[in-house]
Amino acid sequence: MTDTLLELKNLTTVFPTRRGLVHAVADVSLSLAHGELLGVVGESGCGKSVTMLSVLRLISAPGRIASGQILFQGRDVLKLSNREMRDIRGRDIAMVFQDPLTSLNPAFPVGEQIRESLRIHHIAHNHFAREKDRVLQLMTEVGISSPTDRYRDYPHQFSGGMQQRALIAIALACEPKILLADEPTTSLDVTIQAQIMDLMRRINDARGTAIVLVTHNLDLAAEFCQRIAVMYAGRIVEIGATDQVVESPQHPYTRGLLTCIPRIAAQRTRIEPIPGNVPDLANVPRGCAFADRCSLAQPICQQELVPFCEVAPGHKVRCLRVNDAGGAT
Repeated sequence: MTDTLLELKNLTTVFPTRRGLVHAVADVSLSLAHGELLGVVGESGCGKSVTMLSVLRLISAPGRIASGQILFQGRDVLKLSNREMRDIRGRDIAMVFQDPLTSLNPAFPVGEQIRESLRIHHIAHNHFAREKDRVLQLMTEVGISSPTDRYRDYPHQFSGGMQQRALIAIALACEPKILLADEPTTSLDVTIQAQIMDLMRRINDARGTAIVLVTHNLDLAAEFCQRIAVMYAGRIVEIGATDQVVESPQHPYTRGLLTCIPRIAAQRTRIEPIPGNVPDLANVPRGCAFADRCSLAQPICQQELVPFCEVAPGHKVRCLRVNDAGGAT
């Protein structure tokens, strides 16, 4: 894309363990355009969240980014100093974490936690009145009612949905170019989930903020995102425009995720769970990590390193049997 804002090139993030070196993210390449809505989908443990934490250089030791590049507006953030990275974090790239109750500090009022980002990045030039006015504006924008009264409330006084809105307000405080939303609707009921997703869509429309939605829910990503990247065992196995991935899935894992989604209109259709288990990330096979769970797998699938194959413009899949499978079934 000519308007690429963020680009990951062959990113690999590892964690040493007693069982060996865990490749949580393995050779991931991904791009994000200005104002784009991108979904990163996969089951728990596939590397989605670690990928986002890698972008912000928030991998805790002994974990480390082993190789690759993370280019933000053409600059490799892996080569920036800690001070330069702190300037980007929150101001240019912000993250909404999946558990608001553990992300918010229970000892400080919510309004003060929103104001902290403004203070750190000197958005209002450390002028308290201006900072507080900005916080009240943000609380109103994200749908927190009576912001003046709730400014001094603590996180435990907010409902789960309001806590998530507070986290979004913190992330938006410095008007970042990119919002990384890591499972932003976890533990919320369906009604509140819809409200949070509607809020993020309005943020994208009004501000032009590029959003990466990290989720295990392919249906949610299909409703919200323009493109979808499907991850499995630390790798992207399929990526393309939403209609390509959902209507013509090429990877057996993507098709498996789709068959797991319950459909109200198809009451007689059985939900088909994906058989087997995710492989040990400390001992991932050289070939396709999904081979042991795939009905189409052949011996070559476990032996050959699987390259990306472009099956349509912008639609890529990592599968040796893609031409034999005939796409969606």
